[in-house]
Amino acid sequence: MTYETWLRKAEITGDAVDLINIFLNSAYGGEARDASALFSLWYVSTFGDEIHPGTMERGTGTSGGAQDSRFVGGSQLVATRPAEELDGRVHLSAPVRRISQDAGGATVVSDAGDWRADRVIVAVPPLLASRIVWDPLLPPQQDQLFQRLPFGTLMKCVAVYDTPFWRAEGLSGMGLLRGSPIREMFDNSPPR
Repeated sequence: MTYETWLRKAEITGDAVDLINIFLNSAYGGEARDASALFSLWYVSTFGDEIHPGTMERGTGTSGGAQDSRFVGGSQLVATRPAEELDGRVHLSAPVRRISQDAGGATVVSDAGDWRADRVIVAVPPLLASRIVWDPLLPPQQDQLFQRLPFGTLMKCVAVYDTPFWRAEGLSGMGLLRGSPIREMFDNSPPR
């Protein structure tokens, strides 16, 4: 069942569905009609913790919510710092073509060569993971899931100002817009 079908069965309609679609556009580049209800409800639940339940407000919140904090220097540091520590062992533009597993570990075959390891972490979009030849084959349900999670359609732009002038007026810098090519805005100013 799609998330949109679930929302309509729960009698959530009109402006509320529009707001959810705006959020989903930036969250994973789709709308409620593109995602399963189970995945979407799980996704919203991840915005919570032991004390606070997951809500859309926490997912879009700029104060105490998912949009509250940023990586100083950008989130690409999550990938670039470990790559630096690996000292030349990261190969770019070398797609993995095959992953074979046996009792002794795994063999990865890529355009840059073959590697043997105890474990392999696959960190690519599901649709690309579905194009890897798996030996043994992935469980059928996982393979089907990978093939049904397409790339989203979105882009992000960054505007840089000398100062976050909107804060002087008590504004958060967050905006949700209907009927506009720009659907969401967030203040991404560094702490200093």
